[in-house]
Amino acid sequence: MGNVGASSKPIQDPKFDLPAESQIESKQKKPLENPGTMEELHKKCKDLMPVFFEGAKLMIQQNKLTAAQLTTDYKGSDFTSSLTVGNPNLINSSGVLVGHYLQAVTNKLSLGSEIAYQYGPQVPGGEIAIVSAAGRYGDENSVWSGTIGSSGVHLCYYQKASEQLQVGVELETSFRMQEATATIGYQVDLPKADLVFRGMADTNWNVAAVLEKKLQPLPFSFALSGLLNHQKNSFRLGCGLIIG
Repeated sequence: MGNVGASSKPIQDPKFDLPAESQIESKQKKPLENPGTMEELHKKCKDLMPVFFEGAKLMIQQNKLTAAQLTTDYKGSDFTSSLTVGNPNLINSSGVLVGHYLQAVTNKLSLGSEIAYQYGPQVPGGEIAIVSAAGRYGDENSVWSGTIGSSGVHLCYYQKASEQLQVGVELETSFRMQEATATIGYQVDLPKADLVFRGMADTNWNVAAVLEKKLQPLPFSFALSGLLNHQKNSFRLGCGLIIG
């Protein structure tokens, strides 16, 4: 009978094979990133909306200080807390305090809250506090964001349709005023023409647009702005130069 040689390497069942070290690392969760500030919650959508301008003016309030605001932010690895003090008046004992906290729950989801406190003789009852909840879900191409509180609801949706087109929808409601406004906006980028066009329309019958054209090789951009209100039968136009 012939001799049967045993293999020096044991035979392993493929289903018990352990993944390579590189595969283990690739399956590890991506560390949470800082979610930014509460003011940036609706930034993706807000940046699409055209900012209408009609000209430029400089006003002086008889050398009196009419408004003052101080804001400080603390950014951790996966959260941001902010405190804003507005119009503090030690003599009349009045002012506004606003606190924000935004926490990254996952790489796509962030949750937070806001508390606004106002005190002073002009406030009914001497003081008032408003608490709101906030959230944002999405990535670079699509973002849902919203805040809800006793004062109202603010919802935004942003979508990057292509490299040239971005669209956004915004809904703002005020429980005190018992009114709501919906706005749809878009931005068109034409890099080869050094041109950016932003447009919007809302439920108050406003239609606005802003066109920006870079004047290469000069460090200037030409801007043209228009605002039309069908209900009020009014139209305003503005133009100017942007340095930088």
